[in-house]
Amino acid sequence: MHSLVVPAKTATLFLLIAAGWIARRRGYFDASSTRALGRFVVDFCLPPLVFVQMLSTVSRATWQQDRSSLALGGLVMLVALASGWASARLLTPPESRPTFAFLVAAPNWIYLPLPIAQALYGDDGVRAVLLSNVSVQILLWTLGVATLRGSLSLRGVIDNSLLNPGILSAAVGVLVAWVVPGAGAWKTITAAPDAGLLLQGAGIVLDSLSMAGSLTIPLSLLLIGAQLGSLDMAARRTCRCLPQVVAARLLLAPAATLGLFLALHAIGWRIPRVPLEVCALISAMPIAVSCTVFAERFGGDVALSARATFQSTAVSLVSVPVVFWAMRSILGRVLP
Repeated sequence: MHSLVVPAKTATLFLLIAAGWIARRRGYFDASSTRALGRFVVDFCLPPLVFVQMLSTVSRATWQQDRSSLALGGLVMLVALASGWASARLLTPPESRPTFAFLVAAPNWIYLPLPIAQALYGDDGVRAVLLSNVSVQILLWTLGVATLRGSLSLRGVIDNSLLNPGILSAAVGVLVAWVVPGAGAWKTITAAPDAGLLLQGAGIVLDSLSMAGSLTIPLSLLLIGAQLGSLDMAARRTCRCLPQVVAARLLLAPAATLGLFLALHAIGWRIPRVPLEVCALISAMPIAVSCTVFAERFGGDVALSARATFQSTAVSLVSVPVVFWAMRSILGRVLP
C-alpha cells in the first residue's frame, strides 16, 4: 500500500469541501438549498449506494468480516464517548460537558472515510464503512442524544435510527444477497443479448441505482463544505475548551480505539484486517458536521459545536494521515 494514498486522497476530499465552502460563502447555496441538498444525499443518493454495495459484495463467505464491521463501528463510538466523558470531567465546566463528550464521540463516520476506504481496500473497504454505519447510527440516536439532552425518546430512535433509509437499504441489500447469491451481477446482464427479459429489467434497475449512488461522495463533500460555510464562527460566547475537544476527537479517541483493538486481540478476538483498519480510520476522523444540528436540536452548546467542527475538520487534513499511519503501523507490528 503506497504511503501517499491517504494524504493524497485526504487532500482531494478537502478540495471538494473547499469548493462547497466557497459556494456557500458566495451565495450559490443558502440555508434552504443546503438543507435540501442534505436531504437529497441522505434520502436519494446514499440508499442506492448502500443497497448496490451490499448486494454486490455481501456473501456467506464474507460474513465473518462483515459482522466484525457491524460490531466494531459501535465499539469505536462507545470508546470515543467514554474518552469524551473522561476528558470532559477534567477539562471543561459542567455546563459544557455533555456537548464535549458528544463531539468526541461522533466522528465523520461515512462521507469522509468512505472514499479513502475505497481507495485503500476497494469494495471490501466500502462495505466495511457502510456496515459500521448501521451500529453508529443506532448509538448516535440512543446514547448520543441521551448524552446531549439527558433523556431518550423512543419515537426518535425508531424514526431516525431504525427507520433510517441508509440502514433499511443495508438490511434489504444484505437480505437479497443472502437469499439470491449472485444478484449483484445483475447490473452487468444488460449487455448480454441472451439474458431473459426479467433479468434485463433487473439489470437496468440496478444499473440506474448504481449511477444514483455514485453521486453520494462528490455531493456529500460539497455538502460538508456548504454546511461548514454556514457555521457562525463569530459567536460571542467564548469557547474556552475548544482546543481540548479538538485534541480529544483527533488524538485521544483514536488512541483509546487503538487500545481497544489491542485488548480485543489479547483476549482472543481475531478481527479481519479490513474492518479493523477501516474502523481505525473512522476513529481518526474530525467531528461530524451534523453534530451542530444535534447540539441545536437537543440543547447542546451550539457555539462550541460549530467552532470545534470547523477547526477539527481543518486540522484533520494533517492529523488523519499521520494518526491513521501510526495506528496502522502499530496494529501491523502486533497483529498477524
